Amino acid sequence: MKKLMITMVAACLACTAFAQVPEQLQKGNILIETDATNVGIRFTNGVSMEIAGTGGYFIADKFLIGGTLGLNVVSTESTAVGDWGEAIGGGSSTTTTFDIGAGVRYYFLTNQRGGLFATGMFNVTVGSGDPVFGVRFNGGYAFFINKYISVEPLMLLTLPFSKGSNVDFGIGAGISIYL
Repeated sequence: MKKLMITMVAACLACTAFAQVPEQLQKGNILIETDATNVGIRFTNGVSMEIAGTGGYFIADKFLIGGTLGLNVVSTESTAVGDWGEAIGGGSSTTTTFDIGAGVRYYFLTNQRGGLFATGMFNVTVGSGDPVFGVRFNGGYAFFINKYISVEPLMLLTLPFSKGSNVDFGIGAGISIYL
């Protein structure tokens, strides 16, 4: 059974390694992407939205290096509780920050219609307080509409290095242009 599993994994890797690379993902191409909506579910009370732009260069087939700029708007709600557990007031606040990052993306299990991708980026978030450094991971599927455009549903996870910063998980969708 173990030999069968090893053979199957090796066959899958060989098929992926020697598969024809879609024209969009070949070495020397440029990617311009925008995440039009990125709604994040915060583990505290609130919602976050991000609009980001990413650009990159394919240094090898299916392997991209690039950078990103983003605008984040976070809205939180708070409710004050009285001695008897009743709501006695509260408030809301909105915070706006900017993200700057650099990282890599790799496409796998690709064909002429699209492919899965995984991205890892180091980023810094700047706003009214101290900068927050962290790592962002996302993954999704690039569905090629035509030779130059893809639609990309994705999931993301942001892990900050700073104490007191929140871990964020989100879903989103992007549109990419390949040149």
